[in-house]
Amino acid sequence: MEYFQPVYVETKKSVLIGETLTAGEKGQRKVPSWVGEEMKKERDTGTVSFNLWMAVSVTFKTDGWSARERGLKVFCGKLKVAFEGGSGNGAVLLPKPLPCLVYV
Repeated sequence: MEYFQPVYVETKKSVLIGETLTAGEKGQRKVPSWVGEEMKKERDTGTVSFNLWMAVSVTFKTDGWSARERGLKVFCGKLKVAFEGGSGNGAVLLPKPLPCLVYV
């Protein structure tokens, strides 16, 4: 199952993955309905806080043809999203970039 377009990251560099989490339209990736309901209650206060776990499949390439595949788990905790007005659009509050833990 692939949710994002593959990205290439050089050694000791970082990359921004801009994706949208939604509880909206049919056919879009979404969270379970009960999560959306709780997030809506919290959003009515102006912000939503949550933890984000991601499972990532990576391929490490070295000089030449050798490559090694590995699964990583990424945890970004205490994310806080602020909403403006009734648009439903929000943005992650500072700090940016967000510190996340990576488990090998």
